[in-house]
Amino acid sequence: MTASAAAAVAQRSGRYGRPPRLSRRGRAIRATAFALLIGASPIAGGLGALGGPVGALVRSRAAGTSGTAAGLRAKAAEVEAAIAADGASLQRIGERYLAAMAERNADQSRQRRAERAAAGLQAQVRADTTTVRRAAIQAYVTDASASEIGLFLNAHADQLDLGEAYLAAETGQLASAASALSAARLGQLAAARSAHLAGQRASAALASAGRERQRALATLSAERHLLATTRGRLAALLAAEAAARARAAALAAARQAAIAAAEHAAAARAAAARAAAATAARHHHRRQAPATSAPPLVAASTPVAASTPVVAGDPIPASLQGDFTAVRNCESGGDYAENTGNGYYGAYQFSLSTWWGLGESGLPSDAPPAVQDGAAYRLYRSSGWASWPACAAIAGLG
Repeated sequence: MTASAAAAVAQRSGRYGRPPRLSRRGRAIRATAFALLIGASPIAGGLGALGGPVGALVRSRAAGTSGTAAGLRAKAAEVEAAIAADGASLQRIGERYLAAMAERNADQSRQRRAERAAAGLQAQVRADTTTVRRAAIQAYVTDASASEIGLFLNAHADQLDLGEAYLAAETGQLASAASALSAARLGQLAAARSAHLAGQRASAALASAGRERQRALATLSAERHLLATTRGRLAALLAAEAAARARAAALAAARQAAIAAAEHAAAARAAAARAAAATAARHHHRRQAPATSAPPLVAASTPVAASTPVVAGDPIPASLQGDFTAVRNCESGGDYAENTGNGYYGAYQFSLSTWWGLGESGLPSDAPPAVQDGAAYRLYRSSGWASWPACAAIAGLG
């Protein structure tokens, strides 16, 4: 990695190995994530296991939000926002990590090329030095006669100082060539050393980016776990509230049905009392009337008999009237003629096999309410509330 590239990476990510500074909300979310990582979830009530400033921070953020749906929704929204921000941060960290990896790989490639070039140049220096030395000696010993200097020396064999001058010139050329090759070798070695140092800096930057990336991944994983825990708690709370509302509605409906039944019974007793009083008055009038007077015309049946409901099968005991009303309201809204085409019929949503197994015929939705009530009570006596498990659970039966 070049100096400018290393400076750019350092500028983007701060000092190597140190993550960027977090906001107050980011620090709080990470404290909660840290609590989850060490096994003390504030949502699950494990705040007591945390000590020191981290535990205090987690407890303060969870206070007042763990018992209400609004608090849990706010917590989930806060964690979702932190996950989105940390996801974007993780993407930027990943991009820096990939850039550092690419720079490190490029620097390593340059380092290997420089080392190979330095080794080749060193071998070339040795070979060229030997070749120049051998060529100089060979030219003087064997081929000197073919050159102008050689011809001059042959003609003046007694002037040995000229031969020494020739050797000195050849030796100077050899020294100059060797010096140039050595300088080139030293330059190549310096380039290899520089490439090696750049590779070390790139490896250090890559390791730092990798550590930062691992920290970001761990934080994001903890935040996702916290979000899943919060959503699970919220779903459980909403389900409990819905069940409580349904049970309260069923109990209210049962109370209304009981009140209506009591009012109907009171009205029936009042009507029966009035009918009895009228009948007694007529009998008294007949006893007081003369023998020659015609008997008064009265109906063949009394109003008491006419007001008595017809009950088919086994009637539901009064102690269970409210419970069966709650089941009917849950199963069909209390509609005895319910037939939606789903294979279940009537107020109690009988299947045909169950209905016929109880000794009835036809469709349950076509049977009178008293017949359906009697069949439902017989089914209850054989299997309890298990025949209506969902509605029995909602109504608090079982």
